[in-house]
Amino acid sequence: MQIPDELFEKAPQAVALTTPDGRIIRVNEAFTRVFGFAPQAAIARRIGELIVPPESREEYRRQLELVVRGERVDAAVVLSRQDGSRFPVAMSLVPFSPPGQDSVVYAIYRDIPERPPAAEALVAGDERWRTIFDHSGVGIAVTDPQGGFVAANRAYREMLGIRKKSFGPSPSWTLPGRKTARLPP
Repeated sequence: MQIPDELFEKAPQAVALTTPDGRIIRVNEAFTRVFGFAPQAAIARRIGELIVPPESREEYRRQLELVVRGERVDAAVVLSRQDGSRFPVAMSLVPFSPPGQDSVVYAIYRDIPERPPAAEALVAGDERWRTIFDHSGVGIAVTDPQGGFVAANRAYREMLGIRKKSFGPSPSWTLPGRKTARLPP
């Protein structure tokens, strides 16, 4: 059984078919786009020498050994493009044994953006909220759905004369001149 050409070529991820020792048999269009190697420049070369940085080649060799033993390998790795630039990738190495044919490794690579813009916006929003919360002159408290205190800013604690002892599902507070007490929801 062979992989249909169109399915292989049109896969959205970079894909390479290699021998168990890592020699490239075939690459798809996305592989060429992501790594910069045309099929003619990649075929018959060892993939570990082509896209794996020198300091990571021993680990890649160990991963290939797992695949040869029939195990699938999923890992986040840093690989190199033809121009030498490096980038994070989600890599899957899958053993594949078509009936009546030699075993191959189906290698799938998906570019992982270092920090997508949406994640960057979330982090920036969280940092802005934390700054406002911590430095506000207005007392602010955050409770969970059961009414337990999750957080209270300095202004809130000072307003009530409370020293923070702990937070969590059953927060306790130390009130001046009193023993530890729970605040009402």
